[in-house]
Amino acid sequence: MLDKALKQRIMKNSIFILIMFLVTFLSFSQSNINLDMLNTNPIKDNSELSIDEKIKVHKNLLEKAISEENKKLQVYSNLYLFVDYYMKNDFVNMNKCLLEAEIIAKKEGNPAWNGVVHKRKAIIYKLKQDEQGALKEFKVALDFYTKANDHLGMGECLEQISTIYSETGDIENAIIITIKRCLY
Repeated sequence: MLDKALKQRIMKNSIFILIMFLVTFLSFSQSNINLDMLNTNPIKDNSELSIDEKIKVHKNLLEKAISEENKKLQVYSNLYLFVDYYMKNDFVNMNKCLLEAEIIAKKEGNPAWNGVVHKRKAIIYKLKQDEQGALKEFKVALDFYTKANDHLGMGECLEQISTIYSETGDIENAIIITIKRCLY
């Protein structure tokens, strides 16, 4: 028979192992589409390619994704092109790419993809100085990121929502959202 001290040590060690398992499991179960998009992008942040060269690379990536019927890469490629066209001030093609990404994301029902699309839509509203449109889209993006368990995306949306509330004079909601943001 085990003595009392040994039983206590076994219990403490078992609880510690269980906690470590849960922490590891929970951290691996989180999604982070931003990191996945960064790693999937053939053009790295420090690239010296011109905007036109980046567009060419991302168009080739999109063509490959379409030929392989790779929906994820189609969404990502359109989102890369969205940024490229934004940097080029080509708002027609920028919106076209976002619409293409949105159609695929909706059809596939992927909450992380939908979160990114709606966050990008919110950014367009911000550029147009339409705070209420941006607020609506950030809230939609937040819902999708929550379904995807993407805490980084959730935190980014909460930060933007809080900022909009603050800019529009709704300090009470800005504080509430800022506190929620601290939890992510």
